[in-house]
Amino acid sequence: MLNYLKSHLTAKIFLITAAVLLVTAAVTYGFIALYTPGRYLIAVEENISREAEDLVGEIEKSNKDDAQKLLEQLGGRYSVTVTPKSADAAKTVDGQEYQGNVKEPEAMYEFRYKDSPDTYTLSIGGSSHTTGPLTAALNQVLLPLTAVVLILALIISAFYSRYITRPVIGISEASKKMASLDFDIFCDEARNDELGVLSGNLNELSLCLSAALEDLNHANALLKEDVEREKELEGQQLAFFSAVSHELKTPVTILKGQLQGMLYGVGGYKDRDKYLKRAFEVTCAMENLVMEILTVSRMKSSGFSLQPEAIRLTDFAAGILDSHGELLNEKGIDVVMEVDGSDPLIIQADKRLFAKVLSNLISNACHYSPAGEEIRIQIAKADDAVGFSIENTGVHIPEEEIPGLFEPFTRGEPSRNRETGGSGLGLFIVRMVLELHHFSYRLENTDDGVRFSIIFAVL
Repeated sequence: MLNYLKSHLTAKIFLITAAVLLVTAAVTYGFIALYTPGRYLIAVEENISREAEDLVGEIEKSNKDDAQKLLEQLGGRYSVTVTPKSADAAKTVDGQEYQGNVKEPEAMYEFRYKDSPDTYTLSIGGSSHTTGPLTAALNQVLLPLTAVVLILALIISAFYSRYITRPVIGISEASKKMASLDFDIFCDEARNDELGVLSGNLNELSLCLSAALEDLNHANALLKEDVEREKELEGQQLAFFSAVSHELKTPVTILKGQLQGMLYGVGGYKDRDKYLKRAFEVTCAMENLVMEILTVSRMKSSGFSLQPEAIRLTDFAAGILDSHGELLNEKGIDVVMEVDGSDPLIIQADKRLFAKVLSNLISNACHYSPAGEEIRIQIAKADDAVGFSIENTGVHIPEEEIPGLFEPFTRGEPSRNRETGGSGLGLFIVRMVLELHHFSYRLENTDDGVRFSIIFAVL
């Protein structure tokens, strides 16, 4: 029970309120029971004195017979005795006692009748007007009234404690939910007192904390994404540099062997002219690989930014084709360029990086197309976009290999790659550049060969 009282505010307020009301009722009952009879006696004495004084005044104006009638009227309400002043032991007037015996008179008055020279003493007592009947009457009324007051005190205490503690309990429950990070709460603000203000403040605090928690969760989600992205990038970088090391190791080993063979004149390496040419080709391949790596590294650096400018797509593509003219002639590959419309088709792109894209696409088309095949380039405008496609005939790529071709150091069929000598970074760089520009692209097989398509926005 004691623990219940310590942990429940409603019980505490109920007991305190009930105790206050009960003590108030008890004090009121005691005050009425003790003070009222005394005040009653004082009022009786004051009334007797007032009536006696008035009676004496009337008696002195009346003869004895009339005065006796007045005394009889007063004797009907009080204990009245009239005695001659000269007869100390006498208790009557002319042998007649009007009412009772006055042992302790409350008032004594001397007077003379109008028709008599003798002096008389009027004694008036209140012995017949004790407080016993008054006390009994009070007990009959006060005891039931006290019981009613006690019951009302308990009822009022119960309602009062509930009225006071209900919002406090609501605020307490709301604070518990807030402590557990549950802000889906609302306290009643119907009250206009301090508790109502506190409820309103708690609601505002809940909204603020909910918004702050939402922002924090969002920030944590973004941070988590950043961490995961950093981990992914770190993994990609490790894999990239591991692949770079592998890609550089092979030509370095070959070059080292050829140079040692020529240096010491071992076997077939005595023919320096032949192997110097091969060493030079390996060196050029290594140089190309290093340049590709530098391009990738530059685009992945934090300080990198595009330098877009207007490019006339038809003229730009024609210039890249001219730079590959020797290779195209060497393999006997014909180039067919179709341009839809006479208007200059202008795109916005980083010229240096976009030149790398077109160069890699044309170079792949040349290297992976059999001799005597054809490269078809189409440039067409449709609504607010420009389509660019390059198709090389005479070769196809297995469908399952197409997605992996855009990863670094991923090549197609190995035997063909040994012939072409690609770096394995060409399409990876193409993908990076196009994604940086937000250009859409697609690699697919056609009936005649393989086609790479790009969609640009028109300026």
